[in-house]
Amino acid sequence: MKAGMYVSPGKLGVKEVPDPVLNPGEVLVRVRAAGICGSDLHAYRDSCRFSGVTDGVAGHELAGDIVAVGKGVDGARLGERVGIEPLLGCGECAWCAVGDYHLCPRLAHIGGAWRGGFAELSKAPAEKAYRLPDSVSYEEAAILDCVACGVHAMQRTAVTLGESVVVLGGGAIGLSVLECAKWAGASFAVLSDPMPKARELAEQLGADLTVDPASADAAETVLAATGGKGVDLVIEAVGGRAPTLTHAVKMVRPGGRLGYLGSFQVPQELEMGRLLRREITIVPIWSYARWGAATEYQLALDGVAHGRVAVAPMVTHRFPLDQIDDAFRAAANKEASGAVKVIVIP
Repeated sequence: MKAGMYVSPGKLGVKEVPDPVLNPGEVLVRVRAAGICGSDLHAYRDSCRFSGVTDGVAGHELAGDIVAVGKGVDGARLGERVGIEPLLGCGECAWCAVGDYHLCPRLAHIGGAWRGGFAELSKAPAEKAYRLPDSVSYEEAAILDCVACGVHAMQRTAVTLGESVVVLGGGAIGLSVLECAKWAGASFAVLSDPMPKARELAEQLGADLTVDPASADAAETVLAATGGKGVDLVIEAVGGRAPTLTHAVKMVRPGGRLGYLGSFQVPQELEMGRLLRREITIVPIWSYARWGAATEYQLALDGVAHGRVAVAPMVTHRFPLDQIDDAFRAAANKEASGAVKVIVIP
């Protein structure tokens, strides 16, 4: 099969690799859509390689068709359209036992320890392949990982009816967090991002206010909009090398919360005295797992299927697998390309 993979620093290409071999309990998926995630871009920008990714085939946001099943899997699943949840806990530790498999010390990922979706074929445990209703497209399903992060952010930060929320970062995860906050009952939601396309999408998806931090002080804008009080919750969804937490603290009201799910590549500075005097709660938000009786991936799928969260507008660019190098360049240079979510179509 063909697979998009690391070739040399700053370069991805397509190579022929062996098809995945199914073990009992697994399904083989013909990939129809695979999203380029911000975490893929951090690796691409900082090291120009997918360190720790099996055979260099990344891509943990994927969807497709089941074309073969391993021993023990119901043959009736052949032909199913599925979205793939990429998190693979060990299933044996204390965290997996209570449903917090995202905290598993041996956590693995499809697109990491397992070859990912930037290939014609991928495989997954059968329970990680979620049947898609007709109302959810492959491209929408490839963004469910982002929506599930948004769902988990709501669980971790306990958003309630009528609260005010600021989201820093207008990528697919930031936009998903924004929509999930509105879904959870936030009455005033703000998105801050320097990209015009991200702000335009945020307004389309329900933002009450958008801010361009490149031309206006985001904290001052938020304080002015809240009568100087600040908001109940700020969620950081940028990460990388941005000093966003420094700005985020200035927007939170006394007794409020600051959540972050951006993957930072450098240490962040925090004004500890301000945090102390205002009793601001800092909430790390890592990936997703279960929320009560359901997986957060399933909740994300339900939200998209029932129109609670719209993800189709986030897809701005599509590339065939043979052009994966161009796809990563577009995703990594959003200022020039105007990309929000880039989808690779094997």
